[in-house]
Amino acid sequence: MKQTASAVRLGASRIEAFSSYTLGGGRDLDTTPLHDKGPTLCVFAKPPIPGQCKTRLAATVGASRASELAAAFLADTWDVRWPSKILATTDAAYDFGLGADRWAQGTGDLGARLESILRRAGGGVAIGADSPGFPPEALIRATEALRRGEAAIGRTTDGGFWLIGLPHVPAGLFADLPWSSPRTAEATVARLRGFGFEVGEVAQWFDIDEAADLEVFRGRVARHEAPRTWSVLDLG
Repeated sequence: MKQTASAVRLGASRIEAFSSYTLGGGRDLDTTPLHDKGPTLCVFAKPPIPGQCKTRLAATVGASRASELAAAFLADTWDVRWPSKILATTDAAYDFGLGADRWAQGTGDLGARLESILRRAGGGVAIGADSPGFPPEALIRATEALRRGEAAIGRTTDGGFWLIGLPHVPAGLFADLPWSSPRTAEATVARLRGFGFEVGEVAQWFDIDEAADLEVFRGRVARHEAPRTWSVLDLG
């Protein structure tokens, strides 16, 4: 997760009643040990407006195509079915077409906005919208960590993180961390431990910031795991 995150205006999510947690790609996981209401899933996103999202990706593929991809990334991310989830956005007035409960991220750097949203949620799991096809079992592992009173983190291959989970959020937890740095995850884990948290690590994944990351996506994500992203890529 970095200072910016993708967003979407592509299609409506299919949100169904829960007898179990049903996660992306049509994969049902056995979650018998978990009660019906898991932690709130907070998906961080911004409107997919050309020129205002995925600017590093846009430098190679163009602003219009980058915005289409940003929309697809979030569509695939939001389609993960979870009992309680919200869209944490830089513009809560923007209609993403998802029927989502939209919360304004607020001001400040990523740390300030993470703290604001996760405190409002009473603790929860935050993910960015630019890691389509992420391993859904990571949400289960994060939930288990939170129920033990631990924090959870999912690192990215570039030194950041794509998932952070907290059972509660002390004031100043994320203050002055080195965002968008190869040291972001390392520094975040050290900060969490400094605040007394045990840290459970979930699966490492990647986020899509540049054109080269699209090739990583093609090599690691099956079509059924992120169908909207694949559809946009096929058009190119």
